[in-house]
Amino acid sequence: MDMTSGFLAANCIDFTSDNKVDTSTKYIVHITSFTDASGLEVDLYPSDITIHPNYDPTTFANNIAIIQFNKNTTDNYISFIKSDTYIGETEVYVRRSFNEPTGTWNPPTVVDQDSDDGNCAAASALYAANPGMLTCTSAVTTSTENGNCSMPYGLMYRQNYTDVIVSSNIYSHSVVYGNNMCNGPVTTFSYYTDLWTYVGFAGKVLNRPINVFGPITNTTTNDITINSMNQASKVDVAGAIIVGGDLYKIQRDMVDGSSTTSVSETESATDSTDIPQLSGIFTDEGATSSGLSRGGKIAIGVSIPLGVVVIAIGSIAVYRMWSNKRKEKDWNPEMEETQLRTAALELNLDEVLVTPPPYSAGITENASTGFEHARSGAGNEINEKSG
Repeated sequence: MDMTSGFLAANCIDFTSDNKVDTSTKYIVHITSFTDASGLEVDLYPSDITIHPNYDPTTFANNIAIIQFNKNTTDNYISFIKSDTYIGETEVYVRRSFNEPTGTWNPPTVVDQDSDDGNCAAASALYAANPGMLTCTSAVTTSTENGNCSMPYGLMYRQNYTDVIVSSNIYSHSVVYGNNMCNGPVTTFSYYTDLWTYVGFAGKVLNRPINVFGPITNTTTNDITINSMNQASKVDVAGAIIVGGDLYKIQRDMVDGSSTTSVSETESATDSTDIPQLSGIFTDEGATSSGLSRGGKIAIGVSIPLGVVVIAIGSIAVYRMWSNKRKEKDWNPEMEETQLRTAALELNLDEVLVTPPPYSAGITENASTGFEHARSGAGNEINEKSG
């Protein structure tokens, strides 16, 4: 969302076997172009991670969390979220990957594809029960870790007729027919969480307006309504598995033959109406570090998507450091403006994609925008939870 907070898929957070957050996992936040006095990139640590109160780790309903960074800054870098009034006709899916040998980012993989509602609904009761709260695509790309495996895209943008592109959805999970994402053609439907649905949740957690982008301008919303998805009528899909979270680990298990299961580990979602917040469990150790070693980075693409990236003016990354093997996983969409321009050319657009203008004091806060609910299909209201 900005230089101090962002959206994150909840299934990227580690949980213990009893469905508690595993606090032994260390999370590191990296903001591109934020450096110390010597010009070296600085690692930052989250001060809070707040998981949606009705996140269901079995179905991946409400698969969203808010991460806050311990960064004090006067910088005003903002990534605007598509509002329900933004007319974005084209769904643009983007995935980035890191070239470890060269220490550089590969050109983005880009595709524009509309949802196949019939097949998407047949593959997911959650999608069918929550129109407008998820988008779906069958598009996949090749895994950077294993060329025989397929991967979904990490982020979805909406592009309108003026070629303005706005952050819209983040990857949540996939339904994979054939029970394997590797070794041969597979049929996959991937689902992406709509961020506009959860701006009220973010506003409640952060206790401040959230920056959104409408038809012609950027503004803020004071909405603090905690929207929640309808429960799915069923979870299992005949002949398919549901996967999400660290897809690279799942793929390694598939190739090794040690596992073909999804990352879902619990049987039901929490009924709590309070917002579970992980405060005070993170430390600032290493806050003055000069940065993570490139040799240890694994380009995770969509495995750990930070939902909202700062377009053209900055980028956000999340690192997960495993204390036992010290494996580091990286989401750092560097050179965002250049990559989006490349994306535009790959899509054969007449003009390069542009981003909403930077937020400035000249744009007044829209204090009257107290949305009562998120849009769901053709004006239908969705279930609400007050927290």
